[in-house]
Amino acid sequence: MTANQKLFLTWLRDAHAMEEKSLVFLKHCESLCKGHASFQEAISSHIAETEFQKSSLHNCLVNKGENVSVTKDMTTKTLAHLENITPGANGTLSGGGIVDIAISLSTFEHMEIATYRALIAAARETGELEIAKACEQAIEQEKAMASWIDDHIAEMTAHFMQTNRRQHNKAWNDQ
Repeated sequence: MTANQKLFLTWLRDAHAMEEKSLVFLKHCESLCKGHASFQEAISSHIAETEFQKSSLHNCLVNKGENVSVTKDMTTKTLAHLENITPGANGTLSGGGIVDIAISLSTFEHMEIATYRALIAAARETGELEIAKACEQAIEQEKAMASWIDDHIAEMTAHFMQTNRRQHNKAWNDQ
C-alpha cells in the first residue's frame, strides 16, 4: 500500500466519523426546530441521507479491509467544530433561535461538502473510482441540504424577526 493510499484510507475513516457525529448534530438541530415544520422535515430527510452516507462509507472501508472504529483524532476534531457551531449546546440559543440553527447547520454542511470534495479527488488519485462515486452521491445530498438552507434562510430570518418584534411589543405593552 502506498503512502497516498494510506492517507486516503485515513481520510475515509475520518469521513465516516464525521458522518457519525453529523447524525448527533442533525438530531439535536431537529429537536430544536419544533414549530418550524418545513425546516424540521428537511432535517429529518437529511438524517436519513446521512445514515445512508455513513453506511456507504462503512461499506467502502470494510471492502478495503479497514477497521471502521472511529479515530480519536477525527472525533476530537469534529467535536471541536460542533462545539463552535452547535446552537443550544448548553440548552439555550444565543437569541437567534431558528436562525442560529440554520447558520450552524449551513456551516456544518459546507464543511462536509469540502470534505467530500477532497475525498473525491483523493479517491480518483488513488484509483478508487467506486469510492469516488459513493462520495459524489454524498456530496450531492450535502449540497442539496446546504441549498435548501440558502433558499430559506432569508424567509426564516424575516419570520423570526417579526415574531421577535411581536413578542417584544407584547412584553412592552404588558408592563
